[in-house]
Amino acid sequence: MKLRKVLSDFQKDKLDGGNYWETFQRKIVHSFITHKYELGILKPYWRQGYALNVGAGRDCGKLGKNVVSMDFRDGEDDYTKLAGWDAITPDIVKSADDPFPFKSETFDCVFSMHVIEHLKDPVFSINEMIRITKIGGFICGVIPCGAKNKPYNYWKDPTHLHIWTKHDFKQFLSQFFDQCNLIQYNKMNNWLNGWSVDFVMRRK
Repeated sequence: MKLRKVLSDFQKDKLDGGNYWETFQRKIVHSFITHKYELGILKPYWRQGYALNVGAGRDCGKLGKNVVSMDFRDGEDDYTKLAGWDAITPDIVKSADDPFPFKSETFDCVFSMHVIEHLKDPVFSINEMIRITKIGGFICGVIPCGAKNKPYNYWKDPTHLHIWTKHDFKQFLSQFFDQCNLIQYNKMNNWLNGWSVDFVMRRK
């Protein structure tokens, strides 16, 4: 069923004028391989201690008892159906655009996977992520960026509100360096996943 959905999306992208190689990478490689790889890149940080997955989506309830999932969706809607996800059941139903419902310095790690580009005010949301992270804890995530520092502009998603190159997103993060140290950036193998960038900040 999932393969049928991926192939259907592939054909739709082609009809919209997509490039065969980019569509193959996005629809086939990412669906079956890259998401787990991206989670693995951040696993040393979210796997230990008490963690919050912001905008958890398809990962709700799947990453271990130490991970609290937060998402504004609960159940199934047009977006989850389009993405080919099962109905999602977050621990906390809350939008990352709103103040986070947690006390300051609650978590050892707060992370997000392909969420920041969807946020109305990512500066506000990242500051909230920092606020609820313990001193010495980690704020980390993955966002879509183009290969070879080109803007992510091919895979059309009407819920994407921001576009960064890898260079520009690092500059964007620099405004938080008074509160955090950047300890990891773009660790992922560009051959396997050249369209995303990972980051890890440690709260001072």
